[in-house]
Amino acid sequence: MLCACTDSAKSTVSKQPTLADYKVGEKWVWKYKGVTTEGEVRSDGKDTREIVNIDGVLGMTIGKDTIPVTEIVKPEKSETPKYDWPLKVGKKWKYKNNWTSQDGTTGSKAKMLKYYHTEKKQLKLEHLWPIQLNI
Repeated sequence: MLCACTDSAKSTVSKQPTLADYKVGEKWVWKYKGVTTEGEVRSDGKDTREIVNIDGVLGMTIGKDTIPVTEIVKPEKSETPKYDWPLKVGKKWKYKNNWTSQDGTTGSKAKMLKYYHTEKKQLKLEHLWPIQLNI
């Protein structure tokens, strides 16, 4: 689930963030749990992302890696993007991604996503399809 704060509870549209939207020290923490269709828990934990300054360049920590924020805010050119900007309440789109892990495991994600609004002045992204693994 992705959450982005808004200035107004009445906001229904979220534009793609720009470099100026990120500040050193910002932090996002969320819990996740991956469960197979058979009920097996494959992952269960907490993920943290933080904006840092490395030699004058803004970066986002992702696990042990740091990604330049300039890479994160680049528009994605895809028929099945992770985020279909601008996000509007009720908007649905398909996201697909093929990947290979360091141990050689391959997989693909194919999800229908829906963007919706909550009363806590947060906009949330809901994943409607599961991840597929090719092990």
